[in-house]
Amino acid sequence: MAKSYLLIIISVILWGFSFIGTDILIQASIPPSVFLLLRINLAGWLLYAFGKLTKQIQSIDRKDLKWLWLLSFCEPFAYFLAETYGLMATESPTLTALIIATIPLFSLLVGRIFLRERLSRWNIAGILLTLPGAALMIFNNQGLSAKNGWGILILLIAVIASISYASLVKTLSDRYNSITLTTYQFIFGGLLFIPLLKTVDWSSFQVHNLLQTEPIIAILALAILCSCCAFAFYVEAVKHIGMTRTVVFTALIPAVSAAASFSFGLETFSWQQIFGIAVVIFGVILSQWSSKRAQSDCV
Repeated sequence: MAKSYLLIIISVILWGFSFIGTDILIQASIPPSVFLLLRINLAGWLLYAFGKLTKQIQSIDRKDLKWLWLLSFCEPFAYFLAETYGLMATESPTLTALIIATIPLFSLLVGRIFLRERLSRWNIAGILLTLPGAALMIFNNQGLSAKNGWGILILLIAVIASISYASLVKTLSDRYNSITLTTYQFIFGGLLFIPLLKTVDWSSFQVHNLLQTEPIIAILALAILCSCCAFAFYVEAVKHIGMTRTVVFTALIPAVSAAASFSFGLETFSWQQIFGIAVVIFGVILSQWSSKRAQSDCV
């Protein structure tokens, strides 16, 4: 169990720092559909090579292929696209982050109703605490500036995709290991991104921008660390901790991102943000608490 908690914490840290690589690619004028395609395909085939060498790739039952395709459609395909275009439509990073922060709350309902996961009242209270904590981190005395209501609907698609992905992982992890699921997730997901290349304005895209040192390092870091490692660790955590208790850790991603921004001198912390981070951390700890008294109080 301790190993599973360590794995999900590493995943959250990697995802929290992933914005740095993404920002480098955007600043290099590389279209999202291009670097997402490269990141996802590279991750899939690197995992496949690793899995074959270590003999961890399992044979897939034909009846499970449809579920693997659905898994890949939910994440990385639908989630990455909805999050990106939702941000573009709302033109509000604050609103985007706040809606994404509701994922643990919705996962609580899905886990309880459909997966029959047992949680104590303390666990539920901890999950509920993460949303106001995230709001304190995100707002930082800033107002909302959503200019397009459709963006909110698109972001809700990202929320649904993330919860559906975690639910499918929980179901499929009973039959397949984390390397197998993550490998096929990215291989199939990479194929789904190919048609999006038609949307790229190739006349304005400068290939040499992609071949510079920083973008190459960024894509490798995103593929190997933030995709291969982070998702494999996440799948392993869901298998042993459960969907709801694992997903709640994603509420820490904004805190990690804020800490990363601070460490790189990109922003400073206010007392409000520090308090928000403390609330989220306390909520996550409470969501994992499982004393004998808490277990007898499960719902």
